[in-house]
Amino acid sequence: MSLSPPASRSLSTLAQHCLGQWQSLLAAAEQGAIKRLYLGFSGGLDSTVLLALLAELKAGPWAELELRALHINHGLSPNADQWAEHCAAIAAQHGIECALEKVALAQGMGLEAAAREARYQVFAKHLDANSALLLAHHRQDQAETLLLRLLRGAGPKGLGAMAPRRELGGRPLLRPLLDIDRAELEAYAQQRNLAWIDDESNGDESLERNYLRRQIMPLLEARWPGFGERWGASAQLCREASERLEALAQQQLKACDWRAEKLGQSIELAPLQALDRPAQQQLLRQWLQAGQYPLPSGAQLGEIEQQLIAGRADSEAQVDTQAASLASYRGRLYLWPKGADCAPDACQWHTSGPLNLAGGWQLVAEPTDPALGGGLWLPAEVQVAPRPASGGLRAHPQGRGHSQSLKKLLQEYRIPPWLRRA
Repeated sequence: MSLSPPASRSLSTLAQHCLGQWQSLLAAAEQGAIKRLYLGFSGGLDSTVLLALLAELKAGPWAELELRALHINHGLSPNADQWAEHCAAIAAQHGIECALEKVALAQGMGLEAAAREARYQVFAKHLDANSALLLAHHRQDQAETLLLRLLRGAGPKGLGAMAPRRELGGRPLLRPLLDIDRAELEAYAQQRNLAWIDDESNGDESLERNYLRRQIMPLLEARWPGFGERWGASAQLCREASERLEALAQQQLKACDWRAEKLGQSIELAPLQALDRPAQQQLLRQWLQAGQYPLPSGAQLGEIEQQLIAGRADSEAQVDTQAASLASYRGRLYLWPKGADCAPDACQWHTSGPLNLAGGWQLVAEPTDPALGGGLWLPAEVQVAPRPASGGLRAHPQGRGHSQSLKKLLQEYRIPPWLRRA
C-alpha cells in the first residue's frame, strides 16, 4: 500500500502538510511496512487538531491504515477521569479507537519528568513492528524546549531540542507539526468547531515551561516576531552537529578496541588518552549511551577523566554515575552496571555440579576439557561464602605442586579488583 500519493485538493492545508512530512520522515520502504499509527492524545488543542488531521487522511489517502489514539491518565488533576472520557468520546466521533491508560508516577524525580517517563513507557508498550507513534508538538513547544535546554547548560545534542523523527523501542516516533505555528492549529480548530481540554495546570507558573510560555515567550515574540522559526532552524543545525560528533565518536570507540567483558565492557585506554578532552568526553557519552546508561553529569565526567583516564596505572579508583560504574585496570577502562554483583549467597556447594551465580554466571569444579589444564583441586563439598573478608584463603590450582593465596591467584588470572573484593 502506498501512503504518499499526491495530496488531494479536498484535504486541508495542514493535512497536506502532514502527508508531506510523512514522506520526508519515513523512507518509502518503511512507509509500506507500517500498518498502524498511534497518536499520543492528551485531549489538548495540539493533539486534538492532529487527531482531526489523521481522520482527514484516513478518509482519503490513508484509508487502509489503522489509526489508534493513546490517552494517558496521570491522575494529577481532579478532572483526570473526566478528561479520559472526553478523549474517548472525541476519538469515537472520528471513528478512531482510543486506548485509555492510567499510570502511577515513579518517585525520586520531578513531577514533569516522572509524567513523561510514564507516558513513554505506555507508548513503547503499544508499539509493535508494523506501527509508528505520532506526537503533536509544534513550533512554540520546540522553542520552549530549546530555551529550557540552554538554561540548563546543554551541549549540541540537548540544543537539538525535539527531533522531527527519532526511535522509540526501535519504532519511529514522528512529530509532523513541529514546524507549524500554534496559531495555525488554533485557526484550524476554530474553523471546525473542535472541542479540546484546557488543563488547569497550564496556569501554574511554578512549572518552568509554563513560566516561559506565559511570561517570556510573549516578550520575545513582541520584540523578534517569528523567532520560533529561526530557533527551530538553530535546533536543526545543533542536531546535525551532534549527529556528526556521535558518528566520529563511534569510529573512535571502535579504534579503542571496544569489547564485551565478564561483567560489562571495556575499551583500551591508550587511544582514549591520545584524544583531546572534548573528544574524550564525547566518546564517553557515546559509550554510555550505547549501553543505555543515563548520561553522566559534567562533574562525573571530570572524575572519570582525573581518576581513571589520567590517573595512576595501578590505581583502583572507581567512579559511579547514576546507573554505571567505571574503573581502569591493566591499560583498559571498564564499564558495568552499577551495583552488579556475581557473588553467591552463603551455601554448601556440591562440586559434582555447577554453582549458579547471579547474572547467569556458573562456577564449575573441573575444566570442560581436562587436557586444557587449569581449574582448582576441590573436595566433593565446599562451604561457599560471598566475598570473604579474610585475606588468608588459599587455593590449589591443578598442575601445581602447592597452594597459593587466593588473592595472588586472582591477580595472576587478571581478575579485575571489583570482581575479587576479598
